Amino acid sequence: MKILTLTVFLLISLSVNAKPLSDQQLKLTGRALANYQLCSDVAEDRNDPAMFHYYNDMYNDSLRAGKLLYIGGVQVIFTEQQKTAIKLDQIDKDSITLLCLSRFDGLSRKMQEQKMAAEKNTTKM
Repeated sequence: MKILTLTVFLLISLSVNAKPLSDQQLKLTGRALANYQLCSDVAEDRNDPAMFHYYNDMYNDSLRAGKLLYIGGVQVIFTEQQKTAIKLDQIDKDSITLLCLSRFDGLSRKMQEQKMAAEKNTTKM
């Protein structure tokens, strides 16, 4: 729920510089956000920090990509994200886990682990 509140806040705060996008583009963004959120949850359940950070980065990148939204666009994204989350919630957890794992390939894992190690070293200094 914290992510959802943060999403709405970020989308509204990013909507200052308006650049209209098509409803289809906005809906695709909402669907992507729902998928990334679900896979982040799967990674958290699996206690897989690299996978979690990967999907969390994808989620945040999608939010940043939509930074030129108008207020009406925020509502379309939010609504589509909620609809998609409800549909995804009806799919069995094992299938969702396999889907998320299949998108998170070995190269992505290695890159994410290197990124996390670099961030860890930076915070130690």
